[in-house]
Amino acid sequence: MRPTLMLFVGTRGGRVADTVAPLAAFADVAIVSSADLLAERSDLASRAGTASTTASGAGTASDAGSAGDAGSTGDAGSTGDAGSTGDAGSTGGAGSAGGAGSEAGLAAEVGAAAAVVAPDREELLAHAGKYAAEHRVDGVLTFSDDLVEPVAAFAAEHGLPGQPVSSIARFRDKSAQRAALAAAGLPVPANAEITEPGGASAALQNVPLPAILKPTRGSGGALAFVVNRAEQLPPLLAEVFAGAKAAGGAVEEGTAFILESLIVGSRWHDLDGIAPYVSVESVAVRGEYTHLAVTDRFPLAPPVLETGMVFPSTLRPAQQAVITEATTAALRALGFEHGLAHTELMLTADGPVVIEVNARAGGALPYLFPMACDVDLIALAGRVALGLAPAAAPRFRGHAVFVMPQHPLGVRVTGVAGLEEVGRLDGVQVVIPMSLAGSRTDSFQHTVIAVVLGTAATGEAAVRLYRRVMATVRAEYAPDQPPERTPEHYRRSPGAAS
Repeated sequence: MRPTLMLFVGTRGGRVADTVAPLAAFADVAIVSSADLLAERSDLASRAGTASTTASGAGTASDAGSAGDAGSTGDAGSTGDAGSTGDAGSTGGAGSAGGAGSEAGLAAEVGAAAAVVAPDREELLAHAGKYAAEHRVDGVLTFSDDLVEPVAAFAAEHGLPGQPVSSIARFRDKSAQRAALAAAGLPVPANAEITEPGGASAALQNVPLPAILKPTRGSGGALAFVVNRAEQLPPLLAEVFAGAKAAGGAVEEGTAFILESLIVGSRWHDLDGIAPYVSVESVAVRGEYTHLAVTDRFPLAPPVLETGMVFPSTLRPAQQAVITEATTAALRALGFEHGLAHTELMLTADGPVVIEVNARAGGALPYLFPMACDVDLIALAGRVALGLAPAAAPRFRGHAVFVMPQHPLGVRVTGVAGLEEVGRLDGVQVVIPMSLAGSRTDSFQHTVIAVVLGTAATGEAAVRLYRRVMATVRAEYAPDQPPERTPEHYRRSPGAAS
């Protein structure tokens, strides 16, 4: 009998259909979301009664391109009896915003056995619980940072494998995470939580500059800015507190902010063109960790926007061992016990320093794993959600390359050229246009020009491909506010590549 996996779908994460497909190979998938969450996605034609449009053209990567944690690396300067398809496919009792027919349409669109759509995110757990009362559910998971908390709560309430609810704040709130890492004796930069726009003076007393200001509950680099001088902070605080709601799903409404000293990166890579920070994808089952891979990152675009990555890392095995050891210490300090984790670390002269840890897979990584190794990260996450340990470490075949050219902040896009040329470059597998003519990049919306996925046999070839893509994509902007006339803090960056 096939198990049933409940997949919570939030505003961010890869395309829902791409996430469902690997899970549906071995399980019936019931997706759970809400009308307001679905309305913020650009990858769904059927939204169970919701209505939404996108100015981004073909932005179907729905934040696969957000590579989520890019902005969190601001310091980088530095996925009855529900065992049967028929049963799982029923929507009885779940209740929906758009009705059972709308839920059925949504399920059919993404290849799921069932869909449960609550009127709003506050009712997610109630509607998921109604479904579980009538159908067997064997595991629950999400790839959306904004739904890590309800997934943990659902798992606990229904006796399913999951991350302890008591630990979730340490993965969702950057300030709480810094405190937990420091309490465990791990290196952390000087930092201060700021809960209101007038908090500049108190924060600056505790945080040496230069520093990075970012939301305590945010991702994708949204509302993250570099602060070089004390007088820059007060107007920035007024701007970011006012702008949190406009940043969409990348920033939680009502978030506080954290100011922390920049972590200064050092050169670890033999290759030019690689930034001095990495990420580690890990999996835990009952508190036992397996580190799947280290991933290199390309330089940031201003202010703190990610432009791509190389998977797996080009670092030497001994260097990667030091990085995974630091990752283990951070996961232990935060109480990580079950699921997938994405840890970002700055490579400093004194060793790896944690930038942040997320209790989910990292942005684009689910797309990159099958391109470069024999492990499908989404399928692995599904099996872990069922309580199954990973079978073996990945076996790699070259490198996967993810490139994400960015528009400057604060401009109106009048044209994008070069994407067809990019599609013809050796190694390029997929080009997904995102924010094309007519897009505005205010409030950190629509900054991604395109998502480019490719492969390379060597690290050197990966860097060459990245450079060729970045040089080939060209954008034009309205002359009334060209990039060079946008606010200065939009153009400040924490640093360059190593």
